[in-house]
Amino acid sequence: MEIRRGIRGPTDTHPDAALIGRLQSTLLSTLRALHDGQPYALLDFPWYANVGDSVLWLGARRALADVTGCDPSYGAGQANYSTNALAKALPTGTIYLLGGGNFGDLYPNHQAFRVRVLREFPQHRIVQLPQSIHFRSVASQEEIRHALAMHGNSVLMVRDRSSHSLASTLGAAAIHLVPDLAFGLGVRTRPHEAHLDRFALRRADKESASDNNADWQPADRTADWPASIIPPLWRRLAYRLTRGAGRVPSPLPQRAQIAILDALAARRVAVGERLLSSAQCVQTDRLHGHLMCLLLGIPHDVIDNSTGKISALIDTWTAPSTLLRRRPVAGARSPGD
Repeated sequence: MEIRRGIRGPTDTHPDAALIGRLQSTLLSTLRALHDGQPYALLDFPWYANVGDSVLWLGARRALADVTGCDPSYGAGQANYSTNALAKALPTGTIYLLGGGNFGDLYPNHQAFRVRVLREFPQHRIVQLPQSIHFRSVASQEEIRHALAMHGNSVLMVRDRSSHSLASTLGAAAIHLVPDLAFGLGVRTRPHEAHLDRFALRRADKESASDNNADWQPADRTADWPASIIPPLWRRLAYRLTRGAGRVPSPLPQRAQIAILDALAARRVAVGERLLSSAQCVQTDRLHGHLMCLLLGIPHDVIDNSTGKISALIDTWTAPSTLLRRRPVAGARSPGD
């Protein structure tokens, strides 16, 4: 898959094109200021089906391509990551960790991977791409604070003011407040016309805060992101062809391996865009349900998730959207992730 550069889409007809352009420019200018001309790696590819995390991967790929003019020297997710393969592909340079909402202890596998990379590559600059931060335990905060202090050359990018405040206590070498990586994609084109009046994209996981909430409006269809998007045979083949952590290295060069990851992510995002485009109006408690609707030009209602990360991002960046209507959730916790 080719990662093209620049803002794309019908910006002359999109009602929030100016807002999207400003946020994309803010993201790119921060990344451009960090770029030192060295090669780089991009880690934590989402092997799982969550459409929003695939949006993050494609947004990161396009934004970094815009800024650096090149592809990463190494790319992997947790399932196919290899310390030796990364060290060989990137003797010097910057390691970028994918952004999202997993910085903290809500998703311990992601946090453990983050700490592992910090410990394994003390001589490389490590940049955490835009995250929401949320901790439930002091011990988890102390672990990442220690890892960042021991590394000494890490950059934290956060996507809301609440996370920025928390990040300032963690001891990173630098902290930047920037929009979500989805804005690396710019304005998007709806893949088809709507055939429903209203679609509800509702979380079915531990971040849901609205199981019985009266703020949900009647919808023609209600669903979460599909649990399986990539056919199992394709996924197994993709893993075998990118298995940097296996006893037998992949037969493909890194560029081809990264192209496979890009194709998987693009497939998931295409499915998500078709789902959202099925309706004239969407209501959702998923952060990337909100951001994808914004990029696609779809009017939407937003209900906050359990950690408040959607409200935190909206308050920081997307409140001016003409496409957005917010619905509060009683009892939602304070912003973070």
